[in-house]
Amino acid sequence: MGAKFHIKATRKIEFKGDPFASSLQSVETGDVEMVVTGFFVKVYAKFRQFQFTCAVYEDKLCFLSPDSGLVPKAYMPFLPFQKDLWALLMLYNVLITLLWFLVKYINETLLKPTNSLEKKTLHTPVNLKSNTPIVRFSRNEAAYQFNHSRRSLLFGTLFFGLIVNGLYQSYLVSSLSKPFHYPQMHTLEDVLDSGKIVVTRYANLKNVFLDDSAQDMRLYERINVMNSRGSTKDFVAYGKKISITRYYTMMLQEFSYYDKEGNPLVYLVDECPMNYRVSYVLRFHSPYAERVDFVLLRLGEAGLLGSWMESMVYPIRIGRIRRKLESEKRRIRLTLEHYSLTFLLLFLGLLGSATIFFWEVYAAKRNARRR
Repeated sequence: MGAKFHIKATRKIEFKGDPFASSLQSVETGDVEMVVTGFFVKVYAKFRQFQFTCAVYEDKLCFLSPDSGLVPKAYMPFLPFQKDLWALLMLYNVLITLLWFLVKYINETLLKPTNSLEKKTLHTPVNLKSNTPIVRFSRNEAAYQFNHSRRSLLFGTLFFGLIVNGLYQSYLVSSLSKPFHYPQMHTLEDVLDSGKIVVTRYANLKNVFLDDSAQDMRLYERINVMNSRGSTKDFVAYGKKISITRYYTMMLQEFSYYDKEGNPLVYLVDECPMNYRVSYVLRFHSPYAERVDFVLLRLGEAGLLGSWMESMVYPIRIGRIRRKLESEKRRIRLTLEHYSLTFLLLFLGLLGSATIFFWEVYAAKRNARRR
């Protein structure tokens, strides 16, 4: 561009307040000619004497929330089924118990004959010695008939219980390879419903939500501007708060917010409230504006900006994949032996249920013969 620039690199800890506001103030006072930091192309209420370059790329405004974490292993036995299904199974057990007593009552009372032993004199021969007639009794076979209804109910209950037990064991075993995760925040409504405080260091990000919609008004009231040199991501990871961040800030930097097992401590909410184009900032009526725009447009047309982005993201993506693989190695991986053992247990359970059923049938017939 036929000019020499003195480039000064600054860090966030050198700014007591909002670094973006300090940069714009330096541009307006003439201390700085150009700020090579991505600014959202939007209205900044307190500043007017500056101009944007052509847009470099597009970015999104996002919420960074604490990761909900994995469910403790102590809760695993209760998690294969949801609460509604557990309640339904409890109700099923109560109804089966009541039905069992109802069937028992019907068989013992309603179907029971008035006299279990009917006195029938088949032959009345006279005993020659005592002149006493011999009276013979015969059993009413209807009173000792085989109880088919109760046997069928018992068999059906055992078979249904075996099916439910098989489903329960299969889900429980699969949870070893893929542990259950608490629900994450996916929408802005989830952010509001969480009740957590939203923090940011930049007042202009809070002003994004100056809208008439009820949701934006609630978000604006929830956001607190912090005057701190500490990173807001630390408050998210360790303080259980929510912060406002930019999408590419999370994509282009590697943050070590992981626990001892390699699980992330922060989570990027899926729904983003706003998309912005990002550009650099020049002094108002800067003589270099046209030349800077020309260079940036040529860089974009040549694909150098996209290549630079990809070269920044690639090692970070590889590091995340490597960390994910290392964490998966520490988990229990299911093999064919685990599934074979599961099917073997199911087969033994079915065999045991069938054995109990046929044993009861045999015992009932044997008791009937003895009577």
